[in-house]
Amino acid sequence: MYSHLNCRSWNKGFTLVEILVTLVILSIILLSFMSFFSQSSLFTQKNNEKLTAINLAQETIVSIKNQPVLFQKAVNYRTGFSDPEKTVLNVNSLGIFNQQPNFRLGLDIAKDDTYNLYKIHVQIYDLKNDLLAETYHYLKGPSL
Repeated sequence: MYSHLNCRSWNKGFTLVEILVTLVILSIILLSFMSFFSQSSLFTQKNNEKLTAINLAQETIVSIKNQPVLFQKAVNYRTGFSDPEKTVLNVNSLGIFNQQPNFRLGLDIAKDDTYNLYKIHVQIYDLKNDLLAETYHYLKGPSL
């Protein structure tokens, strides 16, 4: 019959060392791919913040265009917002948006007497005072 040596030669399974080496190599490859997923998640989060900030800037412009009489004056709103303006812009007195408390509004309005226009500069900041989005718009002044 078969001897012990002959039985071992036709049994060609994987050894424990081969399996461990394969697992180590596979785990190194998978860990390198996991870093791509974490970077992708961070990138997506930053882009969502910027997109929200851009939308808030556009909403601010629309709010100002809907109530132009309140904003036909040269003013810098970095120190605080008074009651009529903060209600229209949907911010609190510090300029933080009511529905988006992680974003703060910076608003500058400058009068251009030559063309009877008001230059509106809208800036959206995060709570760490990093500028996320800004836009400009012109508002027609009152009829003379």
